[in-house]
Amino acid sequence: MTMNDRFVRQDFKGDVMGMDMHGVSITGYNKPAGRYESVWFDNMNTAMSHMSGHKTETGWVYEGEETDPMSGQILSIRDVITIHNKDHFSFERQYPAEAMEAQGMPVPEGAEWVGGFRVTYTRGRENQGGNAINANR
Repeated sequence: MTMNDRFVRQDFKGDVMGMDMHGVSITGYNKPAGRYESVWFDNMNTAMSHMSGHKTETGWVYEGEETDPMSGQILSIRDVITIHNKDHFSFERQYPAEAMEAQGMPVPEGAEWVGGFRVTYTRGRENQGGNAINANR
């Protein structure tokens, strides 16, 4: 927690596709707007992702946009955060099915969103980072 417990800061350190990655997320609840908001930035891109979302029974869902560092294309994104227990939660970045199909990725029939990657977090593993599982890319 940071800024008088108004925001949550998450640090991610891990291996993504064979490269060291460090990412930071700042998340909080915007009372006047009535929504959760989040910003993400990392050492593999110079653009920040801005998202807004809502609470679910098992966590949160955020939607926003990110800039592809290779093409500069702006992509719609969806983050699904699931709380598994008091010490574990997961984060899955999803992309629209048509965007994944255009990249030649497998898309289940009828899917609107497709998982791009998943990160699992464990409390108490400071300086060890999360575990990034790259599902489709």
